[in-house]
Amino acid sequence: MTVECDAVPVVPILTATDNCDVNVTITYNQVTTLARLRPDSYVLTRTWVAIDNCDNATTHVQKITVVDTTLLYWLCACRWTADCGGSNVPPVNGNRYR
Repeated sequence: MTVECDAVPVVPILTATDNCDVNVTITYNQVTTLARLRPDSYVLTRTWVAIDNCDNATTHVQKITVVDTTLLYWLCACRWTADCGGSNVPPVNGNRYR
C-alpha cells in the first residue's frame, strides 16, 4: 500500500494457529528503507514469522510506501483590523481593502 506520511497505519497484532501446537511463537521486525532522492519518502517493510514447536514456520510481510505528496501552504502572521461598523477585513500591504 502507499500512504501519506501522516497516515501510516499502526502495526497490527497478528496471531497464528497450528493443528498440533497451541503455542506458536510470533516474532516481528520492521525495516525502514529511505528513498534516495526524496528524504521524506520511504518504505516500511514489516515482517512477522510464526514458528510452531516442530520449527515449521510461515512468514507474513507488509510493505508500506510512505510518500509526501501534500502541497505546501503559506502561514501568515498577519494582523487583522476591525471596522467599527462592518466586518473584519485583512490588511494588504499595510492598507485595508473592502
